[in-house]
Order: sequence, then C-alpha cells, then structure tokens
Amino acid sequence: MKIPGFSIDKVAAAAGTDPKVLRMENLDTDLSPPHAAIEATKAVLGVDDFNSYLPFTGQTALREAVASRLSRQTAHPYRSDQVIITCGGTEAMLNALLATVNPGDEVILTDPTYAGMIGRVKLVRAVPQLVPWVPVKGEWRLDLEALRKAAGKKTKAIFLMNPSMPAGAVMTLAEWQAVAELCRKHGLWLIYNAAMERILFDNRQVIHPATLEDMYERTIIIGSVSKEYRMIGWRVGWLVVPETLVEAMTTVHVYNVVTPVGIAQMGALAALQYGERGVGQAVEIWQERRDVLNKQLEGLSSIPAAGGWSQLLDVSQWGLNADQASEMLLLKSRIAATPMTNWGGPGAKRYVRLVFSNEPVARLQTLGSRLRMLLS
Repeated sequence: MKIPGFSIDKVAAAAGTDPKVLRMENLDTDLSPPHAAIEATKAVLGVDDFNSYLPFTGQTALREAVASRLSRQTAHPYRSDQVIITCGGTEAMLNALLATVNPGDEVILTDPTYAGMIGRVKLVRAVPQLVPWVPVKGEWRLDLEALRKAAGKKTKAIFLMNPSMPAGAVMTLAEWQAVAELCRKHGLWLIYNAAMERILFDNRQVIHPATLEDMYERTIIIGSVSKEYRMIGWRVGWLVVPETLVEAMTTVHVYNVVTPVGIAQMGALAALQYGERGVGQAVEIWQERRDVLNKQLEGLSSIPAAGGWSQLLDVSQWGLNADQASEMLLLKSRIAATPMTNWGGPGAKRYVRLVFSNEPVARLQTLGSRLRMLLS
C-alpha cells in the first residue's frame, strides 16, 4: 500500500532560505505562543517529575483542564479520565481510527481535506469516502445529498475538521445536524478534529457537535495547543472520548506512543489557564491577513476562508494543474504554495493552498504583483 506524501516538504525544500519567497506552503504562524506557556515550560526543564514516562495518559492537572474547558463549552460533565494527552493532534487522529475502525471499513471525509486525515484512514487500511465541498454564493458548503449517499453498511465513522483545512470552510448548524442525523441513523462515530475550532472569521460562532442530540456518546474530540495557542513545536494534543471508549483508546495510545512530551505539558496547561485572551487577538490578526489576501486575489477564483489559516486558489483557470502551478508560482513569482494533489479526489488537483497565517500584511500585499508576473 502506497500512501502519497503532503508535498509541503518538497515545496519548502525548493524554496530554501530565500527571504524574498512568500512562504505560503506550510501551516505555520509567526505569532508568538502565550508568554505564560513559554515560562511554564522553562520552569520544568530539568525537573525529574517531567522527565519521565509517567503518567502514560498525561499530567493530571492538564487532563483536568481539558475536561473542564470542554464541560464549560458543551454543558456535558466531562471527567479527566475521559482525556488522554497525546503527542499533538496528529497522534490523536491515528489513535482514534485504530480504536474504532477495522480494515475494510469505510470512513467519510470531506473533499478536499487535510491529507494527513486521508493518509491515516488508509494507514489503518480503511476506505475513505469523500464528500465534496461545493461553492455556494461565495462560500464553501457541504454537499448534504452526497453526505447521505456516502453512508453504507461498511461505514464506521465520519472524520471531520472544522474549520476544514485546506479550504477554510466552516460548517453551519444545518450541516452539523445532517452529520448528527447520519451518525444516529447508522450508529457511526464522529471523529471531530477541533484543533482550529475557534479560529473563525466574520463573527462566526463555534458550534460544538457534542452539544447536538445524542452526540455526546458518539463524538471523539481531538484538540491541541498547536493552532489556537500557536504552540506547534510543543507537540501536545488530546483525545476526549465517551466512557465506552476510554479503555480501548488508552490501550492504543500506550502502545502507539507510550507517553506525551513531559516538559511540554506544563506549557500546555499554562496556555489553557492564561492564554485565552491571546486566542482572540491572534484571530483578529489572521482575519486581517485573510482580508488582505483576498484583496490581492480579486478577479481570481478563490473562495475566502471562513476560518483557519489557509484557503484554496483554483489554478485550472490558467490551464494548469496543481503541481504545475506550484512549480511556476515558485519559479516565476517566488510564492511557495502547496499543490493539493492527494488532498482529496481528482478535483483537488485544480487547487493550490495559500497559507496566510505565517506572513505579515506588508508581505501579503505583494501577492497581487507577484501573481501578475506569473500571468504576464
């Protein structure tokens, strides 16, 4: 079984260290992590309790903080023993699939979606069933008819990220309700990648699927400090699972990774305790960058991101596929952009991803002139 790569690393290697290249290929941000998180991490360097394999499922205080945050958010009484601290949200994704899906089972995902989600479905030898995002009045909307048709006897889970990366699509209440209805009807797990759930633009509000009817018992929640708290390098995430999955998910975690990063967990705890104000401030900056990006893209085929750190540019309008466009953007315009080949079905080959979270406004304002160099 061959699982294709992201292509991100190839684009980054081709861009090298040239400071003139507009770095839009990787899901990074230049905004600083919470100061409290940095100090808390420094404070436990060299402390024996944090240079240990124990506890396998994460520091108790951090698990309690995650459970408390979710309880406030959803009004459900999450307990710390339902929380497993993981090495980022990426470990959590694989663990969730290993504990719920068998080889040959089907998993519903959006099209396009994060290639790391599709790849992990394939890694556990399950079969991805892709449901397209479709453009409606300048926004991405989930094709609900296709969603209903995607569920069959072999379907075991729906695996969603919201905001959806790479498109920056954000689901409406009606779309979440359709997902919940499908889960109830077919007895499916919802694996919810919530790593960016509060990075929402234009006054959109968080809709948590666990608050919908009968979804508390069906929803597996994946979170991390990487995006909202800008702590990518800490590699701390979490799984929050229904009581019926605690034993299976703990077993998978222990045999997959054994233990999350000890010295990073107190930084994550400090972020949850003291970093909330910074989340809102960061979202304001990312929204401003999103707006500048779309000003530069006027006249081109690109739907503004409703949330997250990236959006898509349709390069088929230039008679190119994603790989060709990515190469030409770097060569002629000094724009590093990842081709979306393998980030969905065949239609994904018409897009490159533009990450706007890692470049300041002044540099994003050069995007239009750079693109004109390509088109000239």
